[in-house]
Amino acid sequence: MAVKWNSNQIIQFLKVYEQFPVLWNIKHKDYVNIKLKDVLFKKMWEQLEDKGLLKGMDEKQLKNKIKNLIDVFCQELAKIEGSKKSDCGTEDIYTPKLTWFEAAHFFAEVLSTKHSNSNLTLPSTQNISEEISNSQIEQRDDEEPDTQPKEQNMKPSEGMGPP
Repeated sequence: MAVKWNSNQIIQFLKVYEQFPVLWNIKHKDYVNIKLKDVLFKKMWEQLEDKGLLKGMDEKQLKNKIKNLIDVFCQELAKIEGSKKSDCGTEDIYTPKLTWFEAAHFFAEVLSTKHSNSNLTLPSTQNISEEISNSQIEQRDDEEPDTQPKEQNMKPSEGMGPP
């Protein structure tokens, strides 16, 4: 059974978790050091136990809870970004209702690289196909196609077959 945390417990957890950037900061030089992460996870576990946050929880459940918190934080960031793009005034920008949102601010510095949006608008392949078909139809209707072979940039000795 999943252990439920209230907002105050989530904030307590986030304060502890923030102290261990190797566990959450993908930009940290030691993020890939699995042995160090195991040691630090155990230290964090002890601190969380001391605060009474792990009652009835195992390691897998804690890792799942961390993932869920990050996912919810990402969803809130996406809502904020979405409201900024919708041509609304500054008073219409989404404000997270989560009481622990500000305590999770440290996630934002690493999530911005994890979730990037392109500002390029690429046409769909259907639109490209339609444009090609339309240009071919226009060419047939308006002008005669060029039947002359295109000149190639070759030296006189190239492309002439065997000597």
